Amino acid sequence: MSDLSQMTNNLPIYHAALAVLLAMLLSFGTVIAATPTPAESAVARAGQQKLSQDDYWLKLVHYKKKHPGYQSQADDTEFFNALNGKTSPEAELTATLQAFYQPGDSDDHPQCRFPARLYWLDRKLDLTALGLPAVHCNTLSKWRQTLSAEHATLVFPAAYLNSPSSMFGHTLLRLTPSDYRKSTPLAAYALNYAANADENDGGLAYSFKGLFGGYPGLFSIVPYYEKIKQYSDIESRDIWEYDLNLDQAEIDQLMRHAWEVRHINFDYYFLTENCSYHVLSLLEVARQGSQLTGDFSVKAIPSDTVRAVVDAGMADRAVYRPATTTLIRQHLDSLDPSAKELVEHLSTDTDPASEKRLGTVDNKVTRSRILELAYDYNRYQLLHRNGSATSASQSYRLLAERSRLPAGNVWPPVQQPAYQPEQGHRTTRLAVGGGSRNGDSFLSLRFRPAYHDILDPLAGYSRGSQINFLDFRARYTPTDNSLQLDRFTIIDILSLSPRDNFFKPVSWGIDTGIERMMTNSGRATGIQVGGSSGLSYRMGDQHLFYLLLRGRLKVAKAFQDNYSLGGGLSTGSLFFFKHSTAELSLTGVRFAAGESDTTLAARWRQSFPIGAQRAFRYRLEHRHERGNRINEFEAMLNWYF
Repeated sequence: MSDLSQMTNNLPIYHAALAVLLAMLLSFGTVIAATPTPAESAVARAGQQKLSQDDYWLKLVHYKKKHPGYQSQADDTEFFNALNGKTSPEAELTATLQAFYQPGDSDDHPQCRFPARLYWLDRKLDLTALGLPAVHCNTLSKWRQTLSAEHATLVFPAAYLNSPSSMFGHTLLRLTPSDYRKSTPLAAYALNYAANADENDGGLAYSFKGLFGGYPGLFSIVPYYEKIKQYSDIESRDIWEYDLNLDQAEIDQLMRHAWEVRHINFDYYFLTENCSYHVLSLLEVARQGSQLTGDFSVKAIPSDTVRAVVDAGMADRAVYRPATTTLIRQHLDSLDPSAKELVEHLSTDTDPASEKRLGTVDNKVTRSRILELAYDYNRYQLLHRNGSATSASQSYRLLAERSRLPAGNVWPPVQQPAYQPEQGHRTTRLAVGGGSRNGDSFLSLRFRPAYHDILDPLAGYSRGSQINFLDFRARYTPTDNSLQLDRFTIIDILSLSPRDNFFKPVSWGIDTGIERMMTNSGRATGIQVGGSSGLSYRMGDQHLFYLLLRGRLKVAKAFQDNYSLGGGLSTGSLFFFKHSTAELSLTGVRFAAGESDTTLAARWRQSFPIGAQRAFRYRLEHRHERGNRINEFEAMLNWYF
């Protein structure tokens, strides 16, 4: 009883002690809840610095402004740590920081997947001091060690009209290792972005998907010699290599980001998010503060992007690498006709008479040139014409014969084009002018977003090549106060490749669009599709002659049976004068199906460059169409921007 009484008497003391204990526990718990984790501290510090809106963070995740906020151009969930990371820079930054603090030590850890983000955020937030766990990224380390990139080069293979994806040209990066391989450019690696197209797609499906993002675009790294073989040997494209002045820290960050995007899908758009655009996006990550992609939201023509890199001061010098065919042609120009004939014979047969003729060539340099050129041409034929075993054995005989002569270079220096691609005219063109049609005057307006036609200033472009894309022409006639669409060309490609004894390419052209056309009942607007194929020949250095078979389909309600289909012939010449380029053409087309007619046209056009970004052009034309004789003169001033 006494004990019970004592305990009862002590209850207030127990209550007080219990209250103190509970208070301490609650206080301790409060302290525990208020102490942020290292990841939370990093997120808080990033918020204080507003890193989610930092220009460099936006570039690392490829964000672009899109109303009402941002959207990444990456189209792959593997590129984001947050579910809404594609559209929320802040959510992606928070999720990325939290992911970096995840436990684990494997190549799949976010620290290994996003090394460029990790590098930049660590520098901004001192993540190591905030308890960032150490993760060993063995695969990444081996990858970087294998590449050992020390120097980057912007590579521009010239336009290739036979491939829709490269008709404007292409750009990629060459990564030169720091070790023994750096003295051999072909031992470097190529960092390339391209559409992963379906080989079974036809031309129409390919064009549609390429224009509207129907193909995934992927980055890849391959040996540089493979790209040289593709561009220089197989596709006969001259290459320009621009040495970039990135320092080692910038190269390292470029490689970290290349690792991040190496398997990531970016939907490929032929005109905007293409190879050249994403090369710029890589360079923006490599050099903080650079602004390269902003001017290419509407179109990214490779030559324009090269110009942007040069203008940004990121390129020191350009090196010209001629295509195999260019080099063979230059070497042929250094030989007389007899030696050229011997080259042709030696490269294709084992006739003892040819070898006997070679023995009569006393000059050892000339004989060496003949043998080397015969070998080069033999290899070209093997590559392009599925050469036989006989051709392969002939290659061996030519090399063996050459080895009996003194070693060393026997050729004059390679002739480099007078202008580099970025020194040519810009690809958007606006033209204004006027003229007369059978005595009625008119005013003309023309706009073309891309790219180049055969009379545009030639500097930096190839002779005889033309791609007009979305070319719009309108005409105002004061006599009847009418403003009308004269023509809207969707695409107009012309490739005049000269033939000779050694190379025999086919010249060709296609064009389609909407235009005002003559019918038996007057003028009407309709759709036209045309194609041509034929031959062209170089007549000296300043003259290119062509002869093309043509087909043309016109569709309009005003035609009998709603269409007019015909075929014919077109011949002409391009003249490359010192201060101008001109074309004389004669065309005859017989429309035999649908509404019939015979159209004959003679045209003279001439263009005079005024500096690099302007040109004056005039046209004289006489045409006989639907029983009408039409005489037309037009003069226009062109601006390129």
